[in-house]
Amino acid sequence: MLDPETGDVTVTIPADLAAKLSGAYEAWRAALDDVDASGVDTDPTHLAALWRARSRTELALADVYGELAYSVGPFVPLINAVFRGVDACRGAADRYVGIAERLEGRAS
Repeated sequence: MLDPETGDVTVTIPADLAAKLSGAYEAWRAALDDVDASGVDTDPTHLAALWRARSRTELALADVYGELAYSVGPFVPLINAVFRGVDACRGAADRYVGIAERLEGRAS
């Protein structure tokens, strides 16, 4: 809903989608924390697994963002912003797989 006085937009997100978004975000955050906590880890196989997990959470978050974009209705600027987030998540996931592959190369 658009407030004509302020220009603020209020979007209602269905409860099931809000729960999926929250779960995907929490998984993403946990994967980020795992990578951050691995600062002294020197096992490339373990590090690669952490980066692959982080990649998977980025892709899961991108999928939920995609669902969100389709649920917000006709607010084109908001849809565009959400899809920029989807693109950013997918790009990050690709980078993380690249990091994992380099680490796996060091392990062999």
